[in-house]
Amino acid sequence: FPYVTPAPHEPVKTLRSLVNIRKDSLRLVRYKDDADSPTEDGDKPRVLYSLEFTFDADARVAITIYCQASEEFLNGRAVYSPKGPSLQSETVHYKRGVSQQFSLPSFKIDFSEWKDDEHPSGLQLAKTLVRGLL
Repeated sequence: FPYVTPAPHEPVKTLRSLVNIRKDSLRLVRYKDDADSPTEDGDKPRVLYSLEFTFDADARVAITIYCQASEEFLNGRAVYSPKGPSLQSETVHYKRGVSQQFSLPSFKIDFSEWKDDEHPSGLQLAKTLVRGLL
């Protein structure tokens, strides 16, 4: 865990986030176009999902979704590496504003392909990560 934990006797400081995802709005939406289509191997039908949520931004923000990604710190910045290129969405840019909707139907998640939580390098993987860069 690369984050420094404050000492127990230090006062708690309130964080002011420039981007706030409304937790109650976070949802997986079943993708209708390719849902239940048979796989090439004749296995179970594939069920695809997209990720949607509502957020507020006090500044311009670029949002990228990563699935099954590891986190590393290089030169003081977090770098996320998904297990494969199909597990990273394109980056979507938003202006400052409230009640903005993130929806990217071109980025589909197929949970049936998720085998384990370990990256080949031994790093623990985040299941799904929403990254917002200001």
